[in-house]
Amino acid sequence: MENIVFLELKYRGWNVDVGQIGIDSSKAGHRIRTQCEVDFVASKGNEKAYIQCAFAMPTDEKRHQEERPLLGIDDSFRKVIIARENINPWQDENGILTAGLFDLLLHPATLGL
Repeated sequence: MENIVFLELKYRGWNVDVGQIGIDSSKAGHRIRTQCEVDFVASKGNEKAYIQCAFAMPTDEKRHQEERPLLGIDDSFRKVIIARENINPWQDENGILTAGLFDLLLHPATLGL
C-alpha cells in the first residue's frame, strides 16, 4: 500500500521523503526524546504534507499509533492518515485528516494532495 501512495504522490509532482520526527516526553522527572518515523514527507513548492499509511485501524490503540508521529510535528502543514479501508474522510480536533486509499486515488481534491 505504501508503494501505491508513494507512486501516486510522485505522479502528482510531489517530492517525497521518509521522515524521522523527534518527540519529547518525560518519565520520572527525566526528559526523554524518542524518534518516530513518518511514512512520507511530501513537498511541492511552498506546500508540505505529512502522510501516514495504515493497512487497517480497527482499534483506538492502532489509531493512536498512527497519530503519534503526526502529533509530534509542531507546524501547520497538512497531516494525513491514509487507510486501506473504505472510510469517509474526516478531520479530528488535532487537524489530522483520515481518509481511505480510494479517496487518494479517485478524489484527490478531498485530501488536498
